[in-house]
Amino acid sequence: VTSYHKSNVILKQCLQFMQAHYSERITLQQIADHVHLHPNYLCSMFKDYTGQTVFQQLILIRIEKAAALLQQKCSVAEAASACGFDNTGYFAKKFKAVMGCGPKEYSLRR
Repeated sequence: VTSYHKSNVILKQCLQFMQAHYSERITLQQIADHVHLHPNYLCSMFKDYTGQTVFQQLILIRIEKAAALLQQKCSVAEAASACGFDNTGYFAKKFKAVMGCGPKEYSLRR
């Protein structure tokens, strides 16, 4: 098995873990434990292969899930909470950075 293939498998497992647990508090240690790697090594490998940090990817997953909830007429606070954000202000800031508009504006567009 090539190291490239092994890395792809590990990255896929990381993404699956994040997809399954995005609504929870997730630590880097939990993700690293899931794929049996040291957290520092996982961070380095993840960044090398994806161009993003583990937590940048987790935020993208959470924002995508929140956008889907907002389309279903969830409130901003409900969407934030359901997607693992404790702070609605922080959620709104990250949502705008990813989606190009705030969550309220996004929900009104749909």
